[in-house]
Amino acid sequence: MKNRIVIAFALFLGLSCSVLAQSGPVVPAPAKKPRHALTIAVQALATPVMHPKAAVKITLKGISDGIAVGIRGTEAVVDVVHLGTAAIAGPVPSPFFYVNKVVGYADTGLEKGYKLFWNADI
Repeated sequence: MKNRIVIAFALFLGLSCSVLAQSGPVVPAPAKKPRHALTIAVQALATPVMHPKAAVKITLKGISDGIAVGIRGTEAVVDVVHLGTAAIAGPVPSPFFYVNKVVGYADTGLEKGYKLFWNADI
């Protein structure tokens, strides 16, 4: 039993030494120089001048995404209002019946508009 422990330890020690010998010395990564705030500001202001197509593309994408988020949020609110007016209106024509119809048209219009412009379902 004692011989097996000694053999296992020797094997472990031999494998460890061979792995350490192959890895080489550990060299730390060079420190990154901090950039000055003025350099960052000038680069941010010069980018639209140097790359006008990319600047327009990024701006339009941001506006489009903002509108899409707004429509999705509005549509979620209109869905809840439509559910509420449908529950209140009931089968008999009442003032809420007409409110429910208008909210239904708004709900459908938002969904169709989102499908038309972004080609996706809400």
